[in-house]
Amino acid sequence: ENNVEQEMHYYQKSLELNPDRFAPRYSLASALAQQQKWLPAAREYQTALALASDQMTPEQRVKTLQHLYTCTAHLVQAQVQSAMQEGKPQPSREEMMEQFQD
Repeated sequence: ENNVEQEMHYYQKSLELNPDRFAPRYSLASALAQQQKWLPAAREYQTALALASDQMTPEQRVKTLQHLYTCTAHLVQAQVQSAMQEGKPQPSREEMMEQFQD
């Protein structure tokens, strides 16, 4: 895990120098997902799609969307499980989607 933390540090430094680059943002998102940090990973994938779409091939765009979907699915699953464990009603779709709005 220490290697992943170090990689993330370098991706973040790269993004400080050039925040619109696709490769380090995608790599940072992937490292976050590897650590099961689903919300930060989803936000980085969203940012990559929004800022760097002109740098992506169609295949990269599809792959990034797939990873974003996977992160979102994990987040929804965690919220539903948490609500069930606490005896609360499941969060509404709107409540879940609020996480992804800036």
